[in-house]
Amino acid sequence: KLTSGGNFQIPTDSGKLQIGAGQDLQLFHDGSTNIIKSAAGQNLKIQTSAFSLKNHSDSEFMIVADADSAVELYFNGNKKFETTSTGAILTGRLEVGTDNIKLHSSVAAGTPGSNNNTTRLIELIGSNAGSATEIGAIKFTNTDSTTYQAASIASFNEGSADDGNLVFNISDGGTAATAMKIKSNGNV
Repeated sequence: KLTSGGNFQIPTDSGKLQIGAGQDLQLFHDGSTNIIKSAAGQNLKIQTSAFSLKNHSDSEFMIVADADSAVELYFNGNKKFETTSTGAILTGRLEVGTDNIKLHSSVAAGTPGSNNNTTRLIELIGSNAGSATEIGAIKFTNTDSTTYQAASIASFNEGSADDGNLVFNISDGGTAATAMKIKSNGNV
């Protein structure tokens, strides 16, 4: 019903505002939750130059997005993630499950130190499934016509679980070679 103040009201919890020939878009309240529902296979598009999603009391941002600018994600009103023109900024701690973290960088042909289009990769590895003793590693990889590990820093158990070594490896013509090893007793 249309009120004298110009508001449209559906005075029941089961009533729906349905839009489209097949009622493809619905806006309703089910008694405890407010719902915007798009039919299966249909997209819901919001077109605007600036978008924000705030808590019910309008006192904290949850998401802020500006066209041709940043998208920001908040936790309890505090910005934790923001896109920038060069990538993204994370504030706080990032936790990753069992997968490795890979950081890619593309280098165009003609860049000093690159003969072809090259992808450079820094990989943070939690553990090496192929090694009973490797605890974790940071691997630096180059990819142009072939992929090779340029260098790595790895942590290994030696003997008991609390005896750790830190090993620095380099690539010598594509073959990994140990450049330095720091043992758990401090010897190099």
